[in-house]
Amino acid sequence: MTPSSIAVASGYGAQFTAIATYSDGTTKDVTQSATWSSSVPSVATVTASGLASGLLQGTTNISATYMNASAAGVLTVIAPVLVSISVTPGSSLVTAGNTVQLTATGTYSDGSTQNVTSFASWSSSATTIATVNSGLLTGVSAGSVTVTASASGVTSPAASVQVGTPADFYVATNGNDSWSGTLFTPNSTNTDGPFATVASGILCGRLGHFQPGGDLAELSQ
Repeated sequence: MTPSSIAVASGYGAQFTAIATYSDGTTKDVTQSATWSSSVPSVATVTASGLASGLLQGTTNISATYMNASAAGVLTVIAPVLVSISVTPGSSLVTAGNTVQLTATGTYSDGSTQNVTSFASWSSSATTIATVNSGLLTGVSAGSVTVTASASGVTSPAASVQVGTPADFYVATNGNDSWSGTLFTPNSTNTDGPFATVASGILCGRLGHFQPGGDLAELSQ
């Protein structure tokens, strides 16, 4: 039986091979013909072709039986390992001087997920445009940057962030004309944010709510 002992992370597998030795000294690979079993199926299962799959942390014996002869290998299942990271939102808008919270979610070998925002290492492609710390991105100056999160040797695909120049009023597709229009994106309680139409921003300007030299920014969310 090979391997005689092996460790895999939960969610991963290991291929066992059964070799029969006959009385004349010849050998034959009987992996496909043997009957396979796991002594602790809750820890790992094994297919009819000797492929064992780790489920829960623990140890089990993977056995093969062929023509009244049997052999076993030890499979140890260890904690699941991180296999990928995703950053959300995948694209963001923020103005210089404001912040947006990004979230990093890790997917592990057993299919489970975990929020890894706080312990991931974050990186901005241009810190003169935006900085990021524990997922909190701060706009510094107008421009575009990409942001990644890394942990345990795994790095996420890049998330894109557009940093705009601050304006007095904002218009966005997810806005509301009853709001103040002074926020570039809706607040967490969805009670204030950008306007929905340019006309509302122009109306506010006519009513004297623009600061001297103020701007009206139109955003695509």
